[in-house]
Amino acid sequence: MLLDIHKAPALSREDFSSVPDTSALPAKKFKCGDVFVNYYKNVKTASGEDYVLIAYSLVAFFDNKPKVAVSIEKQDLRALSGMLGLSLRELQKENNTRGLYGSAEVVMYGDGQREEFGPLGVEEKDEYLLPFLFDLLLDSIDYIEEVISLD
Repeated sequence: MLLDIHKAPALSREDFSSVPDTSALPAKKFKCGDVFVNYYKNVKTASGEDYVLIAYSLVAFFDNKPKVAVSIEKQDLRALSGMLGLSLRELQKENNTRGLYGSAEVVMYGDGQREEFGPLGVEEKDEYLLPFLFDLLLDSIDYIEEVISLD
């Protein structure tokens, strides 16, 4: 996905129910040129639906509006079980896990689009996740400016 962050519409839960809730308190804040970026951990969805856990997310803001998000999402198998009327064990077997969440998937939202990048290929630690998520985010908005921590 390649988008013009200056012209793209704000992220909206009407477009996709699993966009991150940007009113939540971010774990870290960054600035990159004229774009501000918030890093969220275990943030709820903007719609409040609980079938997806947003384990990690970078959200880029321009003019105080969230424009693009790169997230690591996991399906909440308990919530899906109730919603789909399937047993938790069936969903665990289908997702090849014994846990309560599906595998970590990389997803990007922006300009009314949702793009899936597949399974997470790095360890779930900030020192690996942040560079990985920033690479995806900055490539999508075609930015090469230095990322500056505001914390």
